[in-house]
Amino acid sequence: MNLKKYWKNICLWIIAALLFYSGIQNYASMEESNAAVIELYGTYPDQKRAEEILLSGAKAEEFTDLCFVWNGGMTDLQNPEYVRQTQVAVTGVLGKASLYDREGMALDENDQEGCIIDEKTAVELFGSRNCVGGAVVLNDKTYLVRQAASWNMHRILIHPDAKDTIYTQVLVRPAKGQSKENAASGFLMSNGYFGTLVDDGWLENLTPWFPAAFVLLAAFCIQGILGRLVKGSRYLRWILTAFLWGGCLFFLSGWITFPYDWLPDKWSDFSFWPEKIQKEMELFRWYVMLPKTAAQAERLCAGMGCMLKCAAATVIMLIAGVW
Repeated sequence: MNLKKYWKNICLWIIAALLFYSGIQNYASMEESNAAVIELYGTYPDQKRAEEILLSGAKAEEFTDLCFVWNGGMTDLQNPEYVRQTQVAVTGVLGKASLYDREGMALDENDQEGCIIDEKTAVELFGSRNCVGGAVVLNDKTYLVRQAASWNMHRILIHPDAKDTIYTQVLVRPAKGQSKENAASGFLMSNGYFGTLVDDGWLENLTPWFPAAFVLLAAFCIQGILGRLVKGSRYLRWILTAFLWGGCLFFLSGWITFPYDWLPDKWSDFSFWPEKIQKEMELFRWYVMLPKTAAQAERLCAGMGCMLKCAAATVIMLIAGVW
């Protein structure tokens, strides 16, 4: 009976370890956000106005990288050579395409003939991910593929050239030491627009706690095993325990960072926490409701995958410990 119970626990630990490893892979794929995403409302800049803002920003003493985003909806994308087509989400950018997604660097700011498509679209249209230089037709215009990006949805990224293009999103790179909220407010006030920050900071702050919970629980389990294996030497058990928790804390120190904006200026300010929580909940609602960039969508998928897998691994580890 004891041997059977032992192998059951081993199997559960292996499953938990595999889930944790997969969750860590998701966590590692979460790229840090380097831009404040602003969803505009009320008045939107057209092509001419967006170009003027970019030009004036380039001449300013403190230059700030900007990227205007146009969402063109779903449409058919064709490969005339192989007579293939598929549906993609069309996204147009004006300015630094790397702010929209790091793989947007392959699309030069002045490249009106190039485009970036995702790998799934590349396979469907060309039969291979190696399609750089291939031609695709979008709304009767031919584009040359500059890169096949590792996005998880069908998408094409282009530079719109129509004069009636209306941009509904703006991406702003914060200056050194500047928060995304301040960068967004500065852009809106200086250019006379209204908008809402689509902030996914909650995801970056919340996700690391899930693998951390698994690591802490695993450390407790290992400590119990060490206590049963090393019964004769109390000092050796203390040394091994010290190494175990020291390594665990060192391992977690690279993940967990406490957001200092959650600390009030005065500890006697009892209204700080309710107001802060209410503000964060409002930002979270806007984040859920509003459109997201490709980078934000990828981070959300990776973060949710990490949290779900690490939570499942933690539950399985608890079951193994109780069984």
